[in-house]
Amino acid sequence: MNDDVRIPALCPLKVDDFAIVYTEWGLRISRVIAIYSKGGGKNGKHAAVDKADVIAGVSYLGVQIYQQHFHRHFRSIPDATSVFQCNHFAFLPSTALFCLLSSKPNLTHSGLELAPADLTDFDILSTALPQLAEAAKLFRKRTSRNGATQRDAEGDF
Repeated sequence: MNDDVRIPALCPLKVDDFAIVYTEWGLRISRVIAIYSKGGGKNGKHAAVDKADVIAGVSYLGVQIYQQHFHRHFRSIPDATSVFQCNHFAFLPSTALFCLLSSKPNLTHSGLELAPADLTDFDILSTALPQLAEAAKLFRKRTSRNGATQRDAEGDF
């Protein structure tokens, strides 16, 4: 079992799982819509897969983003897309995923409601936002051939 992100060997990460993720907009809850992984070999192509046994094997996750509204309630239309009144979707690198939720949240007409145990995990991670932002910044850096680091050209997380 990969305890770090709660992906048990018998229950891999799959579409429709819910997770805590860090994005450029802050800490959020996400619903996995697509999982992309690089195929085998040096010139392997990225392709959608049904499941991932190990998070390190995932290139990107297609997710729907939910923003905390009040206590255990998370809304499906976050601030980033509220002007357009639409849901928020993103492609995130596997490094943005912190952990899967321990239980499936209750879906409501305006978003979702977390279980108390999952809210505790979310609150603990929320207290470390400055450190999470610094870690995300370090993950975006690339190492050049001489060992020096440079910022990712895309600049987004």
